[in-house]
Amino acid sequence: MKILTKKQQHVLHSYFHDDWKYLILAGAKRAGKTYINNFIFLYEIRGIAKLAAAKNDPHPLYFLVGFSSNTIYTNVISTLASQFGLEIKTDRHGHYHLFGVDIVPAYTELLRGMYSVRGMTSYGASVNEASLAVYDVFQEIVSRVWLSKLG
Repeated sequence: MKILTKKQQHVLHSYFHDDWKYLILAGAKRAGKTYINNFIFLYEIRGIAKLAAAKNDPHPLYFLVGFSSNTIYTNVISTLASQFGLEIKTDRHGHYHLFGVDIVPAYTELLRGMYSVRGMTSYGASVNEASLAVYDVFQEIVSRVWLSKLG
């Protein structure tokens, strides 16, 4: 039994071996994008935790971007719970925490979504449904990400 399809294997191989600034998954509904994206998300968070520790950064930030809090929960958090058995809850600020990384939700539904990330610098971002994002909010989020492929 194969765990990953050939396309998913190709994406994971690209994640580990290719030099990219943005990794964009596109395809039909139920093509397995969310499934492989969940693997990549966990690899990213673990890698950021290691990088932050090497830089003596006790409070690394990572953006989890989606259209709304509901879409972030439905499309990312609940699928991580189903796929890996993880229980990821929010803190009093609405942030998630995993492997010592503060995962900050950012919403792209409305222009005011950019204010939740102003003044922050993130080690990275995972964007769900980028095609639905308000352009200015998306640009603000991109400008707040320290774009380095984990090192």
